[in-house]
Amino acid sequence: MRGDLDTATAPYLGALLDDRLRAHPRRVDVDLSEVDFLGVADLRVLTRAALQAGQTGARLGRVPRQGR
Repeated sequence: MRGDLDTATAPYLGALLDDRLRAHPRRVDVDLSEVDFLGVADLRVLTRAALQAGQTGARLGRVPRQGR
């Protein structure tokens, strides 16, 4: 993901995470290192995905941002 994540990108992010979590992975890492803005809608998507992952024993992780 890169740029601004807002209401327009939330459905895409949600679908992407749903697809990844359907495969029952042990961990899904989300790379936000090139994200400049994270809106509430996408924050809700990430929260829902983390809860969904936890219910299946998976973990939702975040790739830390490197200095720019």
